Amino acid sequence: MDPFDELRADWKSAPVPELPPTITQTIVSQQRKLIFTNLMVSISFAAVFVVLGWVFTTYEGRTPAFYSSIILMYVLLIVYLCALWASVVYRKPDPLGHTSAYVDATLRKLRLRKYLLEKGTPLYGILLTAILFFYYSDVLMEASLMFKFSAYGLTTAYIIGTHWFSRKKRRRQIDQVDALIEDLNSWLPPNG
Repeated sequence: MDPFDELRADWKSAPVPELPPTITQTIVSQQRKLIFTNLMVSISFAAVFVVLGWVFTTYEGRTPAFYSSIILMYVLLIVYLCALWASVVYRKPDPLGHTSAYVDATLRKLRLRKYLLEKGTPLYGILLTAILFFYYSDVLMEASLMFKFSAYGLTTAYIIGTHWFSRKKRRRQIDQVDALIEDLNSWLPPNG
């Protein structure tokens, strides 16, 4: 047998590392839920895009703050939606043994998801509030002082309330992502 045949025989006899089924099932389960959530967010954002487009084209002769706030809202929603979809793991484990590449790609997506849950969502809320205030500066220009305070106050309370009441769910999601990251990191070889 020549050296090439020996090398090929050694290569074929080498064990192919595979992810434990529990980790794979957890990844698939979380990704299904994430895809469903992202679809619902996409549908609701599409409705918001239609309403914003209608508002933008219906009210003519407004100040630059009005049009700028609507454009900024479009940009914010599109960027956030793209980030949400970027955190989805579309790949499945490769049966041909390229599992470490799959694990690396999955870890990148999970880290992005964790970042979005920890920092992206609160930042989105802050930016959304600022854009709405910018919008209000035009729309509420002629409103009474009491109405302005009510609008600003209710918007702020709504954003803070939404963040407050969703914190347990976000914490649970972060814990699930952390556990999965830890499982995948423990599966990787020390140098990988």
